[in-house]
Amino acid sequence: MKKVIQLLLIAILCSISLEAFAANWKWVTSTDTMGFYVDIENRSRNPLIGWEKVVFEDPTVRKQFAQSMRDPTEKLDWSDFYYVCYKTQYRINQNRVYSKFLQIVFYDTNNRVITSLDAPQNEPWELVPPNSLNEKIYIALRDY
Repeated sequence: MKKVIQLLLIAILCSISLEAFAANWKWVTSTDTMGFYVDIENRSRNPLIGWEKVVFEDPTVRKQFAQSMRDPTEKLDWSDFYYVCYKTQYRINQNRVYSKFLQIVFYDTNNRVITSLDAPQNEPWELVPPNSLNEKIYIALRDY
């Protein structure tokens, strides 16, 4: 009986932890080679911080991106790379939107993490140009 209760507790804890980190990806836009999504489940509003996902649908573009990110000194397997998630923070200053990356996570086709990188503390704020793809992503993350 004690083991049954322990197993039940483990199952409950696992389901709670999975729910806490579940993503709710909403499509923003696509190009011929990539799809762009935002996670509306795991975001904060003040300041606006959220996750963005870029799915590389075109194998050639996917391979080029993986090669550009690959560090030859690391022994990571990029052969099955499929998408990347960015944790981004936004701020508004004088009616202009700025963003900076906080974390980047690379995934394979089986949703396994290949590697992740935390941005340096002094990561610069970048202007989000009006009418750009980045502005579309910002608006989707803000308004969904």
